[in-house]
Amino acid sequence: MQLSPGTPCQKCGKGTGREVVLERVTSYLVLTEVQPVRGWWCAGCARAAALRELLWSAALGWWGIPLGFLAGRAMWRNLRAMSGHGEAPAPVVATMGVLAAAIPIVTVVFLWGVIGLLSSEPAQEEEQAALSDEYLRVLARAQAAHQAGRMSEALAALEEAQELYAGDHVLYWHKAQVLHNLGRTRESYEAIKRANYFFSQEKKGVFVPYYLYLAQVAAELGDVEMAERIYSELAKRDLPDGGIYVEYAQLLAARDRPDDGIGVLSSALAKDFLSAEAKYSLRRELLRLQIQTARLDDAQKTCDALLPSSPSSPEGWNAEPRDLGLWLELALARGRLREARETFSGMAETLAKEIDELAAKRTPESRPGRDEAIRRGQYGFVASECASLAGGVEEEKSWLERGLALSEGRSPHCRKGLALLSGRLGELSTAIAGVEALLDPERIDPSLEIVRADLLGLAGRADEARTALDRLDESFPARGDVQAKRVWAAALSRDEKRVEETLGEAREALAGNARSLRQLAWVESLLHLDRGDSLEAARRYQEIARSAPRYERTSATALYRAARCHIEAGRPGEADWSFLEREGEPWMEGQAYRELVAEARLWRGIATWMAGGDPLGEWNSLASLSPGDYYRAGWAAVLSARLLAGRIDGSEYAAATKGADFGLADDVQFIRGVALERANRLAEAKASYEDLLARPGLADMPRHSARRRLEEISRR
Repeated sequence: MQLSPGTPCQKCGKGTGREVVLERVTSYLVLTEVQPVRGWWCAGCARAAALRELLWSAALGWWGIPLGFLAGRAMWRNLRAMSGHGEAPAPVVATMGVLAAAIPIVTVVFLWGVIGLLSSEPAQEEEQAALSDEYLRVLARAQAAHQAGRMSEALAALEEAQELYAGDHVLYWHKAQVLHNLGRTRESYEAIKRANYFFSQEKKGVFVPYYLYLAQVAAELGDVEMAERIYSELAKRDLPDGGIYVEYAQLLAARDRPDDGIGVLSSALAKDFLSAEAKYSLRRELLRLQIQTARLDDAQKTCDALLPSSPSSPEGWNAEPRDLGLWLELALARGRLREARETFSGMAETLAKEIDELAAKRTPESRPGRDEAIRRGQYGFVASECASLAGGVEEEKSWLERGLALSEGRSPHCRKGLALLSGRLGELSTAIAGVEALLDPERIDPSLEIVRADLLGLAGRADEARTALDRLDESFPARGDVQAKRVWAAALSRDEKRVEETLGEAREALAGNARSLRQLAWVESLLHLDRGDSLEAARRYQEIARSAPRYERTSATALYRAARCHIEAGRPGEADWSFLEREGEPWMEGQAYRELVAEARLWRGIATWMAGGDPLGEWNSLASLSPGDYYRAGWAAVLSARLLAGRIDGSEYAAATKGADFGLADDVQFIRGVALERANRLAEAKASYEDLLARPGLADMPRHSARRRLEEISRR
């Protein structure tokens, strides 16, 4: 290309141009092509063209024979051409030189890496397959240990599997369950969140069991808002899992919205796509909420649908023990104590005959068959329920021992009942050992752990009780009973700072759960009593009564406790007994209310006596009732009225009330002192009151009354 000097650049048309010759090298694996590139360019356009051709040759000129020699030559010539055209800045030339040298080196390294990768791919695939097989073997071992109840072994295997591969949602699903069984709820929460995350990454959606489990653990940890959002979302999807609606209703009830919970269950029962098994679980929870809210006619219809045959008929033996327990709860809610006793004792008699018949059909060396084992387990449960309905400690003990014998020592209900009975009889070491024998180190049972802590506190081992409850707090921070007992155990230490700290932690953990906060409020009232502030305790009980409008029995019990506090404060005339006069409400026909009325009438008579009035009319009226119509508090109240009215003497009373429930033992001891004081046996009365005050534990209402009676005796 020959143009006259001064001709403008053919590209930009502005600067003065001159002829520039560049080279472009292109490789095609087996051959390499060199093309000249000519142009009449100004200095700026020449540099741009040289850079373009340099990069072309660097990128595409190294892939064929003679393996980059021609590309290197072309890049060098292009650099010379560019530097020789005008005054190209030295840094630009230097930079391009480095680039020209570096690109071939990088290309060679890249090719070498590709060759190495291709050669190692079969080995890597083989290694990956071996790793995958090992992961699956370890995961299967963890699942087997989990199913066998060996939680620690399962967790160790899951940790090993996680080191092999940490991106499997199934791994975290099992890990969440194992950690939960071990009581490590917060870690379980993190594991189930990871299971949800990895599933959503893999499947681009939500796996309902994972999502449901996330709601369960969130509720346990006190995040009730999140739990409710999840349950609400799942309920709207019309899924065929009955557990979603049951747990949603339970959460709503815990938040003092039992009517909403009943609505959720009733709506779900109308859905055609739910299986019979799912509707069975819905009816069980519906029955429980209907009993709690005193919808007894509705509860009876639900119970009839749940148990088509009466538990007292032979067909009823196929019912689950938990269903029989609900039947019993309904019977007591309707005040049918005698019917319940007759039904369960008849069930026990029939079961015992069936067990004898099945045992007679096998040889002494053979093990019980499946039917016999089921009957023995059922007998243990039925016997424990008969014991709970008993009117005295000897009858209760007899049922528990028979249940344990016929269940061949395996009934947890009877074993727990005997342990608690030992505690009520003052054999605390035996009771603690009995409860500890029931604990499973591989699966935490919060209810049983709380019973153990109770016994430790009664035995004066407050530090051990507090340690046990603090461990429970790590696993179940949102349980009202756990937090209430933590405060109680802190109070046993007589460390006010620790009590306030524990109380603050408990309030924070239970925020948003009205029912659990009420459980905490009961203990707060007890703290005021322990500090000697009975009037403040009365005020707190009245607050509890106002906070439970849909739980009438809870409200009435709180009002009764408030009246008792006025007695302990030395102001019996201010006690409000108006809750005894309410009539016509369904919940009043229940056995729990009858027990409460008997207990309240006993103490209304004591209040009259302390105020200088004549209590015999109240006590004689109560004493004329049959103890057979009562159990627990009502049974003790009738016996106490008989003692105070002079119908039985102190030795008969002591024998009859031996082994009274933990909550009644202090009342029984105080009433013995009142009877002795009324008989003018002041030295014995004083000894009875002093014995009550010497017992370990917090100063509840009977102890304050005992202290006041001692002051009264001293003034005489």
